[in-house]
Amino acid sequence: MRFRSELRSRWLGWLAVAVLAGIAGGLVLTAAAGARRTHSVFARHLAAYRFPDAKFGMARPNNFADNSESYALPTIKRVRSLPQVEASAVTGELAVCARDAQNRPVPTSIGPNTVFFTVNVDGRYGVTLARPKILAGRRPDPARPREVLLDSRAAKRFGVGPGDLIPIRVFPSWDSGVFQCDPLNPHPQPGIHERREVRQIWMACTGPNRCRRAKALAEHLYVRLRGGASFARLAARYSDLPDAKATGGKLWVMPGSTPVPSGCCHRVKAFDRVAFGLRVHELSRPFKTGFGWHIVQPLSKLVPGGPLIRLKVVGVKATTDPYPVGTVTLTPAFHRAHWVDSSYAEYWISVRLRHGAADIPALQAVAGTDLVREADDAAKIQPSIDHQAQALWLAAGFGALLALILLASPLLRLASVAAAGHPALRALGMTRRQLMTVDVARAAAIGAFAAVTSVAVAFALSTLTPIGLARELEPDPGFTFDRFVLPLGGALVLLAVVLAGAAASAQATRQPAERPPTAGRPLADALARWGLPLTAVSGLRLALTRGRGTAAVPIAGTLLGAVAAVAVVAVALTFTASLDHLFSTPRLYGQNWDYATNYAVPSVAHVRASRLISDAAQGGEADVLLDGRLVHVAAMDDIKGRIGPVVTEGRQPERSDEVVLTRKVLHALGAGVGDSVEARLGTHRARLRVVGRAVMPESVCSCPRPRGAMTFQAFKQLSPRAEPWVFEARVAPEADRAGAIARLERAYVHPAPGPPKTIADFEGIRSLPVVVSALLAAIAAATLAHTLVTAIRRRRRQLAVLKTLGFDRRQLLATVAWQATTFAALGLVIGLPLGIAAGRWAWYLFAEQIEVVPEPVTPVPLVLLVVPAALLLANLVAALPAWSAARTRAAAVLRAE
Repeated sequence: MRFRSELRSRWLGWLAVAVLAGIAGGLVLTAAAGARRTHSVFARHLAAYRFPDAKFGMARPNNFADNSESYALPTIKRVRSLPQVEASAVTGELAVCARDAQNRPVPTSIGPNTVFFTVNVDGRYGVTLARPKILAGRRPDPARPREVLLDSRAAKRFGVGPGDLIPIRVFPSWDSGVFQCDPLNPHPQPGIHERREVRQIWMACTGPNRCRRAKALAEHLYVRLRGGASFARLAARYSDLPDAKATGGKLWVMPGSTPVPSGCCHRVKAFDRVAFGLRVHELSRPFKTGFGWHIVQPLSKLVPGGPLIRLKVVGVKATTDPYPVGTVTLTPAFHRAHWVDSSYAEYWISVRLRHGAADIPALQAVAGTDLVREADDAAKIQPSIDHQAQALWLAAGFGALLALILLASPLLRLASVAAAGHPALRALGMTRRQLMTVDVARAAAIGAFAAVTSVAVAFALSTLTPIGLARELEPDPGFTFDRFVLPLGGALVLLAVVLAGAAASAQATRQPAERPPTAGRPLADALARWGLPLTAVSGLRLALTRGRGTAAVPIAGTLLGAVAAVAVVAVALTFTASLDHLFSTPRLYGQNWDYATNYAVPSVAHVRASRLISDAAQGGEADVLLDGRLVHVAAMDDIKGRIGPVVTEGRQPERSDEVVLTRKVLHALGAGVGDSVEARLGTHRARLRVVGRAVMPESVCSCPRPRGAMTFQAFKQLSPRAEPWVFEARVAPEADRAGAIARLERAYVHPAPGPPKTIADFEGIRSLPVVVSALLAAIAAATLAHTLVTAIRRRRRQLAVLKTLGFDRRQLLATVAWQATTFAALGLVIGLPLGIAAGRWAWYLFAEQIEVVPEPVTPVPLVLLVVPAALLLANLVAALPAWSAARTRAAAVLRAE
């Protein structure tokens, strides 16, 4: 009966507390469920879009001068005949030249800025395997050769979206520098060979008798061609050119590089004289070379590289490459239309196995050592996603702690109000156990509503997760109900509210009812002696005096909530500023040079003579076994000045028996600075001493981020024939840095690398700490508003006395404003230094996880801005309660007393 009585009289207060607890709990559950959703997204993406279990490449032999997959067909057939293979798809890696949004050449095979142009050869890629998650637009039509699908990295690199065009040129041979051309320039370009498309019938012969028969056949075919016979049909039947049946004799040629059966390619002067001397579509008479008899017909003029093709972007998909490279997917129709005009570096076959990883050994027997396991690629992507999930778990933990602190205040207020009536109820015969049962029932009712509300809020906010890269990969975006987190979280919200309510009830019951409150009086009296206005003195006394019985106000809980809210904001500002500092300071993620490339290594003399470069190094990267563990290391020698790796402990390697390693590698090896490790590459071994702990930058090739560094001379002990293929440079202080980097990019093609992928993936969630802190600060503001409203209601008598003593409405407004200002000021005095210290500590932990130099930053201007912002917010929150206090009717209140 007592419970029903309280419910009827105080349901509005119960509801307010329940809603506040439900919203706070909902935010915490959103972060927790979002962390689980973020962590699992990549595995769910691979399963939902049927990604292959493995893939391997089939490089083109030298004696194949065109794109026919005939050399790869035997391997493809063997793979598809395996009983373990469930599905497969064949793709080709296309040689192209294209320009990005800044008109820079787009590498197709080097560095983290590479964009791979992948041709869907058999039409199965993206259909039976590796189905794309479309972010914008649609899938390309397999029957349209110009339609392409870009992943998000390629779309960003080209600055395009659905409906835009990407002009490219394709090449009939894979040259290392062809991607440097300008596809829109039809004129000869430095370093780009000019080519011409021709078709020929070639009758190979050796010896006089065979060559006489070949000549007779050639003259017979020439007559037939002059009479209108089909060149393609005759070439398919009589030509000895490989794959003539499929090409109709078509091929691309350039001066001094004619495809021949013994290998591609040779200088055949007689062939060049005819092929490049004829007009377009002019038919040559039969002519002889050292390889036999030929009939040639040019099909195009000389062009720089190959034909111009304008690709139409019809869609953008999620990126799944473990390295920071982009992908453009072309259709089977493109393969049919341009495979003669173009060149593939190699064919790839992607395979999905019936029993997953268990069937890898059977596939390995066919593929050899070049097999790429999907599990290995996933292991390179998952850490980046896990860091983002950990950020959400951290937000959930902070949110839960702050929510408990903030909710303690209103729960204690409800318990105090109820405890004021306990003496009368005890006199009427209720036992202490019965009173406690009523208090627990009250907390349970509030907790039950809060639990339901928190689950509903978490479900409604589930569309905001996952975050970062995981959001792009999420196969089921939108609302989701986490069957583990939400029911368990709802139960925990209920339990937390019940326990907090029981604790508050026990504390309120133990407090004596009539002891006069003295808290806040010494400070208030001191302010009065210093001559502060009576409104300030009265407001401070009301803020720091808890009261007893029906006049009790949850002062301690409100102060604790204000401190926690300010501290969380300071943590968020410190963390966000440190993250911004990390992005703007390459040295912190190991990049202590301005430019690096693996396209070309200039001569030492050229580098030392350059005034643009103050420091430079050359070397390479490789996978090396260190104490049996595979570690990707950078091996560089200084050739001008000094660069070296960024070292956080110890020193840089200087001798051929020294190495530095990252923190995680040292931990995995159980080693430290001063210890030695065994390095092995193939049959070569060396003993290296660990002389430092380092932070390593992104790889300049499409490789994992290096986890160690040594001198190139040390690496040559493991690979004696190694030659430098990576170049790093630091721009001279007196030079124009931007202009110098632009010149280096033009000279060595490769754009300047950015931050490591692990760090770059945090770009999309840089504002997360600020958003979380803003939400928690809003809850704190709601708690402050609740406290002020409670104070106005419970201290109507004190306000009436003040009005009787001469306070007008303006002074009562000022009194309540000073009360709110006191809460905010104390929260700032305690919370700001506490939050700054906690933010710096959190950044140290985070920096260690992502392996960067832990250099936290305190944004002093923003932290100072928190002071007026908090005071302003407190006074805005106090405006409505203050207006209510100003309208207090003294006579009516005192008469009721």
